[in-house]
Amino acid sequence: FSYDLSDEMPISGVFHFRMQGEENPETFYSNVVMVPVEPEITIPNAFRPASIEEENQTFWVDFVGFSPEKSQMTIYDRNGLELFSTDEFTNKGEGWDGRANGEMMPDGAYIYHIRYEVNSGNPYEEKGVVYLVR
Repeated sequence: FSYDLSDEMPISGVFHFRMQGEENPETFYSNVVMVPVEPEITIPNAFRPASIEEENQTFWVDFVGFSPEKSQMTIYDRNGLELFSTDEFTNKGEGWDGRANGEMMPDGAYIYHIRYEVNSGNPYEEKGVVYLVR
């Protein structure tokens, strides 16, 4: 199959492109270009629950141009204690609000572990640190 590079492509996989002659559309070049495509996500490094900007009030993940088939996010404190876990965070604003057991957590660094699958069934994961700012 072929894609116009200006068209939206599926999220992940390896794609083969056949080059077509511009001057003579009947002419095809024999070289094949294989392009691996990986999903793109944006993970903020800090958030502030008291922010006047609504999108800064929770720790969320922006899945750029796609919605995952499955997703899970877990937040831990620096001692490895699980504070928050959800499998419903596919949109901006859905995520961790800085609370654990109904109480606001103090300023500081927290560890996130994010797992998700794309339409190809391929699993991905991201781990890192997010800063909670009061």
